[in-house]
Parts: sequence; C-alpha cells; structure tokens
Amino acid sequence: MVEVIKDPDQLNEQSNVPTGMHWMVQTLSALPVTKQSSEPKRFATHGVVKPGSTTDKVYRFLQKHPTRWYRLSQIAVGTGCRDKTVSWALHQLKEQGLVEAVTLSRQANSRYLRYCITRNRAIT
Repeated sequence: MVEVIKDPDQLNEQSNVPTGMHWMVQTLSALPVTKQSSEPKRFATHGVVKPGSTTDKVYRFLQKHPTRWYRLSQIAVGTGCRDKTVSWALHQLKEQGLVEAVTLSRQANSRYLRYCITRNRAIT
C-alpha cells in the first residue's frame, strides 16, 4: 500500500532522489553555459555570393546559356537545387542586376517569370 505524505519536510527526509521539477532544475543547472553570438549565422553578408552556394550555381548555370530564358523550375533541375533556394538566389541576383526577369505575355501571371543572365555584367 502507498503511504500519502502531506508534510513537505517529511517528503524531503524520505527521499534524496530528485523528482519532477527538482530533477529538471538540477539537470539544466549542471549544463555548461555557452556564449551565443549576436550575429545570425544563417545569412551571408548582403550582396556577397559565396563559391558553391545556390546563388553561385544559379549564376553559373545561366552564364553557360547566355541567350536562353529559363523558368525557375528549369533552373532548379539544371542546378540540382531546391525551388525555394533557387527562388531566393534569383531574387538576390536580380537585386544586384545580374539577372533579368520577364513575363511571356501581358496575360501571363507575373509570378511565372523567365530568367536570363544580364549581358555585360559579372559577379564582383
């Protein structure tokens, strides 16, 4: 049969094993404290294209075919990168003036663009 203890002092005397919140507090307080950087690690410096990045792969792919216009999905397949990362890379390249984007016609949805490398421009 289980004995119910109503007095908290009696509970502390009966057991040295931490339970519930006590265990969690002890465990967390035993962990080493690490200093966190104030700068985000995920994003590179704005406007910098790192070798081997998705942006670099997209730029190199379009540079190999300077006269052709591609849809985002075609660039993703050609580079082996995911659509979302290719979309971000194209956004960055357009912002830097390295890539042009056009719609096929006035009736076409503006979300479905074709992309081509901007002639006479290069990554610096």
